[in-house]
Amino acid sequence: MQLWRFDQPASDAPRGIAMFLRQIRTVEVLGSQDMLRGRRTNALGGTYTVEQALDRLLRGSGLRWLRTGKTSFSIVRAPSRRSGARS
Repeated sequence: MQLWRFDQPASDAPRGIAMFLRQIRTVEVLGSQDMLRGRRTNALGGTYTVEQALDRLLRGSGLRWLRTGKTSFSIVRAPSRRSGARS
């Protein structure tokens, strides 16, 4: 399990994903610009696996990641959480 050191501020999602990729040049992360527009990523500071870092980066953004290959990931919309219906 490889660990990476991250240090980036919270930002709009397109910029946040780009900063993430500049810190790890051995992975590919794909996400449509339309889906990322208007969303924010969290600040990321510390040492994490790629998966842990993506979890923290995207938490609360309405986005999540899916592994699409050994070193590739896709950013997709997170399923919406709906409150239970009242009887």
